[in-house]
Amino acid sequence: MIMRPELNDAEKQLVAALRSGKYVQGQHCLRKGDTYCCLGVACDIFKQEEWIRLSQAVFQIEENKMVLPDRIVNILNWKHWQGSMVFYGFNGVIIRHFLSELNDAGLTFGQIADIIEAGMMEHQQDAI
Repeated sequence: MIMRPELNDAEKQLVAALRSGKYVQGQHCLRKGDTYCCLGVACDIFKQEEWIRLSQAVFQIEENKMVLPDRIVNILNWKHWQGSMVFYGFNGVIIRHFLSELNDAGLTFGQIADIIEAGMMEHQQDAI
């Protein structure tokens, strides 16, 4: 039996939001119009202030943040602002993938929620 790490409360909230159907998926920025990348969904559910409009369609969260803010990275207890996962390849090679790149490559919110739920995220206390 494979033991999966327990999700923290923030990860559970993010998984629920990704599966809720409330958000329309987009790519290449946290929020563009009414579309969000998976990290933009995290920004939306944990934001303390409103989105800042940069242009007719592009928004940022918090001042000067076009990426997942450190405050939200800390809420999720993630190690990296892009949401990283680590795999071990041949000969001990460490391979890192990021939720942002998987989102932009076309994985659905449901598939990204599955990754988070499977306990594959790299957390701040992880040694790698």
